[in-house]
Amino acid sequence: MLYFVPRQYFAYAVIEAHRGPVAVMFGGRMADYTASEIDSQIHRPEVLLPVIQRLDLRTAYGWNHQQASEADVLRRLAKALVVRATETPRRMEIGVRDRNPMLARDIVNATLTAYGEQRYAEFLASYKKAMEQFAAEIEKQRLSTIQASQKVATLRSESGIDDPNPEDAKSNVALQKLGEGLASDEAEAKQKLAEYLEAKNKYLTSRRILEAATMQLETETRPGAPIYDDEVKVLQFADLPTRPAWPLMRASMLLIAGIGILGSLSTILCLWYRGLKSPASQIQN
Repeated sequence: MLYFVPRQYFAYAVIEAHRGPVAVMFGGRMADYTASEIDSQIHRPEVLLPVIQRLDLRTAYGWNHQQASEADVLRRLAKALVVRATETPRRMEIGVRDRNPMLARDIVNATLTAYGEQRYAEFLASYKKAMEQFAAEIEKQRLSTIQASQKVATLRSESGIDDPNPEDAKSNVALQKLGEGLASDEAEAKQKLAEYLEAKNKYLTSRRILEAATMQLETETRPGAPIYDDEVKVLQFADLPTRPAWPLMRASMLLIAGIGILGSLSTILCLWYRGLKSPASQIQN
């Protein structure tokens, strides 16, 4: 009977998954990935649809010279594709069960490829969004710095302050000493000088922040950036399975043989017991 049961082959690959600084940068948690998390990520249509197209699974899973629908293939893949944790921390197995051993292997490897591509695309999208937000913040800082510079220039002009170094802090000490040396009847001039120095310090601080942020943005967006280090690495791609995963022929045959022997023994014992209870056996006794 088992000879006519369709064979199921199981192909699997081994991956290692952990969260790194990239995941934390974009709002991830520090804890390592679990098998259920990887399973939910791999089962997304964004990952499985490219697999269906590359392997032409609609034709492979079709019937009577007709292609299977995309929804049917997705459901079939969802049932066949599994992610299992291993005893080694961070390592997991991604496998597929199918009647065709080559197709099982190809589905696993194509899924890993599509999953890696999707992760990279999501990384680039997140990185681009983060850089756009960073650039927007830099633009706000630039406008704030311009306003601070204009305020300093206005105070310097209105108060008649002679600042030989308006774009750095070299003259600040001299100006402070000048303010301390003003007479008591020059309180207004002293107050204006203090306001000027305070505004100038705020402007210089704002400019330093702008320059540092601008330099960081240029570094992050230079050619060759960002450096991508995937947190999910393939340690072993799937090989062609040579033995069926179900039914297990040798174990099944041993089980059937054992059941047959037990059945034969029970039959012999039953016949022997009936023989003891028969009238002929009682008369002989």
